Amino acid sequence: MGNSVGNLKDYWQKIYENPRIQGAFIWDWVDQGFWKTTENGEQFFAYGGDFGDYPNDGNFCLNGLILPDRNVHPSINEVKLVYQPIHMIPIDVSKGIFNIWNVYDFTNLNEFVDLNWTLSRYGEKVIFFLLLFFFFFFFFFFFFFFFFFFFFSFLSFLFFLFLLTKKKSLKISSGNHPVPNLAPREYGTITIDFTLPKTTRNYPEEFWIELNFTLKNETMYVCYFFLFFILF
Repeated sequence: MGNSVGNLKDYWQKIYENPRIQGAFIWDWVDQGFWKTTENGEQFFAYGGDFGDYPNDGNFCLNGLILPDRNVHPSINEVKLVYQPIHMIPIDVSKGIFNIWNVYDFTNLNEFVDLNWTLSRYGEKVIFFLLLFFFFFFFFFFFFFFFFFFFFSFLSFLFFLFLLTKKKSLKISSGNHPVPNLAPREYGTITIDFTLPKTTRNYPEEFWIELNFTLKNETMYVCYFFLFFILF
């Protein structure tokens, strides 16, 4: 209540560690609010106390996963991640070694076709953009008047932000891996066969591996889901 799904991952970690613990229940699916208009014509979702009602539950009726107009809260993404029925536990990510835990209570992992993986490289342009930004900044500082300094520095900053947002990933390799035959609640170990490329760059890089489990047949509740790990 109140903080809604705050610390949900920590709750479920304790539940997984101890079979006698239960909790972390999500109280509401949808916020129970109504559109209301202020004297200035601004609309907002009203809840307990906004209608002159007393006593009331305050914002305790506004703690769902979706808004009253059925748009989603950002917290629903955390719920989706925590509720994933397959957990991948990194053992040695640079070598592709993971522990896999079947969190299902009644479903064997052989219900899945296979495990698809993709290795990507990120961040190869970040340092260059930083140097470009500082070059523009100091150039206009020393060689232009006060007005032009702020004007062009601001444009340089906007250009810098634009370049950062345009950072793209580079797909290095991909493949499939057989899903182990794990019964409900069982653990296993898999090794993804990939090789990190050698680099001669003089700045840090990030490598990501994306693991995608695909169901044999689509269901009413899910088609597929993703798991992400970063390689350092």
